[in-house]
Amino acid sequence: MPLKLQWVRQKAYPDRPETLSGHLLKRRRQSGLLQREVATNLGVDTSTYLLWEKGRSQPTVRYYPAILRFLGYEPFAAPVTLPEQIAAQRRRLGLTLKEASRMIGVDESTLQHWETGEWKPRMSKEAVRQFLALPDLTEFQPGRANVPRKAE
Repeated sequence: MPLKLQWVRQKAYPDRPETLSGHLLKRRRQSGLLQREVATNLGVDTSTYLLWEKGRSQPTVRYYPAILRFLGYEPFAAPVTLPEQIAAQRRRLGLTLKEASRMIGVDESTLQHWETGEWKPRMSKEAVRQFLALPDLTEFQPGRANVPRKAE
């Protein structure tokens, strides 16, 4: 009987990724996709995606909706505090501070103070509640002052 040697190849990704780069790598490998295929699906250059996957740079907020769709889940800790919830929702929607502040109807610096927890929303509680309840951006156009459409 001939001797058969077998090489056990170590996984090229972590079982429980702790960083966005780890989550991207794991999902891509499990999907059997090439980096250029994922990059095209996310709307970026292959070199940009490679930097994300290697953890050498972070995506700008506008790419997070596509990244979350690709992953199929949110790779971040569940937001607990109001500042964490506001920041997480802005990331889910792919909005800059400027876009989100226009949507809510407050100054950009005010929103930034809310996200850092330095200030609490007082006058705009209902607008913040509506912002946190948005399922996605299908009703909105980033870069414009938007108000949720009422059901017709």
